Amino acid sequence: MEISSYVFILLFFPFVLVSFYILLHIRKTKAAYILLLAASLVFYGVNSRQFIGLFLADILINFAFAKAVCKCAKDIRAKILMAAAIVCDVGFLAWFKYYNLATDTSNLLFGTDFLSKEIVLPLGISFICFQQIAFLAEAYRGDCPKTSASLLTERIS
Repeated sequence: MEISSYVFILLFFPFVLVSFYILLHIRKTKAAYILLLAASLVFYGVNSRQFIGLFLADILINFAFAKAVCKCAKDIRAKILMAAAIVCDVGFLAWFKYYNLATDTSNLLFGTDFLSKEIVLPLGISFICFQQIAFLAEAYRGDCPKTSASLLTERIS
């Protein structure tokens, strides 16, 4: 389903939008955010099924890092966790975007024999990566919800 398709414009988007605002109106905020998260995953999964598990794992890893950063309250452990989380996110991005560039460059300059791989670039990987880094920065600054469920549903969706 593409964003310009009739299915998205006439069915999917209106259903999600109306459902979201109905849930907010009846004060089911958590359910509204879960709906957005689920709709985002459905929309992404329709176009890139093979990467949905990978992105769910990435979301959960960032969730765990953010939760740990929130508990550390800006001490040295929080800085170490932030650095580790950012290295993971940028490493995730670099694998998909720059692996072949690095292997081809190494083979050319140093005569190595690394094999290039046919890596399919996931849709929106840069956006997702930088959104997650921004989410972690918010957690580091102390913008931490009171519950784990709200941390996951309100910020990731």
